[in-house]
Amino acid sequence: MNFFDRILHYYIYDMRLKKKLVVSHTILFCCLQPSSSAFYFKYFRIVIDDALRSEQALSSSLCCLRKIVVSHVTHASDTLNSSYVIRDMFDISNAQAQSLIPSRNKINNLLRLADTLTDHSLIESVTFYYDDHIYHKLEQFNTDTQKLFLPLSQVSSPWLKHFETTGASQLFVPKVDLSEKEVTEHGPLAYIKPIFYRSYDGDPEFIAAYSAIYFSEDAFEEILKKDSTIKDEFSFLINDDLDLISASDPSLFSNNLAIQALQSDPSASGQFQLINYREFSAYTACFPLKNTDWYMCSLIPRNQVAGIGHSVVTNFAVTYGMIALFALFIAYKLSESIADRIIGVALQMETIRKGRPEPLELSDAGNDEIGVLSGTYNYMTAEINHLMDYEEKAAKELRNAEFRALQAQINPHFLYNTLDMINWLSQSGQSEKVTEAIQLLPVFTV
Repeated sequence: MNFFDRILHYYIYDMRLKKKLVVSHTILFCCLQPSSSAFYFKYFRIVIDDALRSEQALSSSLCCLRKIVVSHVTHASDTLNSSYVIRDMFDISNAQAQSLIPSRNKINNLLRLADTLTDHSLIESVTFYYDDHIYHKLEQFNTDTQKLFLPLSQVSSPWLKHFETTGASQLFVPKVDLSEKEVTEHGPLAYIKPIFYRSYDGDPEFIAAYSAIYFSEDAFEEILKKDSTIKDEFSFLINDDLDLISASDPSLFSNNLAIQALQSDPSASGQFQLINYREFSAYTACFPLKNTDWYMCSLIPRNQVAGIGHSVVTNFAVTYGMIALFALFIAYKLSESIADRIIGVALQMETIRKGRPEPLELSDAGNDEIGVLSGTYNYMTAEINHLMDYEEKAAKELRNAEFRALQAQINPHFLYNTLDMINWLSQSGQSEKVTEAIQLLPVFTV
């Protein structure tokens, strides 16, 4: 036989039962390993996909919160611009604006409306930059706590040039496009809309004023921090010009990072996709904010997502390994229970070759098949010993009967010979020996 045939023959016919059972369970466990490994990889992918879906759902919900914040700002601007006071002041012609002198009552109503819209938790201030070449000095109506009117000629912010070059109908202005004075006195972010003079047929449109709603970036920062649930996750808010509006960690932001994030697959908007940056790889999702040129981007480092998958799979593997070891231990104890009892019966049966069979000393034989076999062996041993005792007794009685029969045959001859000897002694005159022979006769004839 070749090597494998010898191994198989040894396993089937020659290997000890205990070892055979343990080897069989081990082989069965090893056969399950490939399928378990394939399941590990699949489970790892499921964990990563689930983590990304969870983050995507969270980012989407937080993006809705940002939209609510933006809507609150735009609604405040629309409410202010559509008020009758603003319409009476700015929705007029150039000629009417030159002679406009608003009443103190209207100004007070406008100040109260602005004060109502300014909640200081989000909207910090309201300002109108008016065309001071046409209007008279409206800043005279400002108060110590509320500077509602400022002349347009004094504005030196980048946002004004942006309106002049693009002709935009509205603009969400980041901090970098506001002057230092605006940031200090009004707020770090702004929503600005131009208000045009009333034009007639064929007349060109001219800007009468800009309404500016200045609001805080704290709400956006708080939302971005809530979006960073995974270690080293980074979220930021930018506009089309890649200007940073807010970030969960501003020190991590760079223009190159923003460029690559916005250059992701447009068809996957709001979906996490893997992007290889210069220094790392990250799952990236960009969410545009409706009615703005702002984008919220979330970056999750690939190694952190993989770490989540590895952690879950490792815990699963450890649990599986502990269960497998426990199963092997149970298999070993089961094999030991089966093999030891069978071997005990077999070794006890070997004693028949040397003498009488001895019963097994069973403290707990059990009720399974091997326990029944052990009990049956002890019963069989007792029956065999009983039969052997009976046979020995019968053989002894047979020998005694044969001896008595032989003795019965010998006694008549012995008595006849003894009487003949006594007769001879008597005839020869040996009376003393006759007497002695007669006295001994009963002893030898019993």
